[in-house]
Amino acid sequence: MKQSCIFHPLGNRIAVVLQDYQQITGKFAAAAILSLFEYWANEAIENGSDQSNPDRIEVGARTVKEFEAALLGLCSEKSIRTHLKSLEALGFIARTQRPTLDRTQVYSFCVGAVQNALRHTTQDEGAINALV
Repeated sequence: MKQSCIFHPLGNRIAVVLQDYQQITGKFAAAAILSLFEYWANEAIENGSDQSNPDRIEVGARTVKEFEAALLGLCSEKSIRTHLKSLEALGFIARTQRPTLDRTQVYSFCVGAVQNALRHTTQDEGAINALV
């Protein structure tokens, strides 16, 4: 990556929102959360975690507070919960609850579903551009 003209401390967080994620989710905050899932999935792959199903990559147990911190306060806890439910309904993420009392959710990034939605968005844009 090209160096910035501004010096930032190491470990400084950055929130990323991908335009195509905003297109498939319809919401800026949901797109930011989905970007987090992609980041965590890439991290899991890089760290060599067991990924027996490449279409569904487990990104681990996450709390709403972790999402809030990673999003730099972009969303409230309530908003995060709402967007997580919508991403799950779209099939872009999956979650299971640990069999313990702490209620921590274990999340997976559903690569195939996200890639399929992106592919359809790209095809739709291609068809629209061909008509213009």
